[in-house]
Amino acid sequence: MAERKVFLPMTRALEDALAPPTVDSMRKRLGGRVASPADRELGSLVTVPGATPRVGVLLFSGDTRCDVFLERGIVKRTSKSGLLPFLGVAPPELARVAEQVAVFARLSEGQSVHIERSDGAGVSGILREKCRFGALVETGSGTLLGVGFQRLWPAPDRDEA
Repeated sequence: MAERKVFLPMTRALEDALAPPTVDSMRKRLGGRVASPADRELGSLVTVPGATPRVGVLLFSGDTRCDVFLERGIVKRTSKSGLLPFLGVAPPELARVAEQVAVFARLSEGQSVHIERSDGAGVSGILREKCRFGALVETGSGTLLGVGFQRLWPAPDRDEA
């Protein structure tokens, strides 16, 4: 009996993983576009009430709902009115996230930004669309990248570079 090749059907998730990301898929992964001005509350430490109250960082705030960054990168969507200010000493890992969220909140579309890569190198670009958890950034070569808020910083002034 002759051998033949058998191809397994590709699931949608696998197909998405193999195909280059689209602008829409990057936008969705970053929580969707937001057109709100910088919010001074973003980056503040809050307590999310519950059976076991949890400390987190206010990541996004809408009219009635908000997103809170908790330990280990978990994001909880909750009622804005249920949050309480955190009055203790910030856990070190959340203090760093709070700083990153506050910096991200001050960025605006059209601004020059610096992308911090995991290998330590950096890439410059223009923030094209701000999303809940990051932004779409256009590099000098015209490539559009989906970048999480923890890797985005204002571009250094030319005098500092």
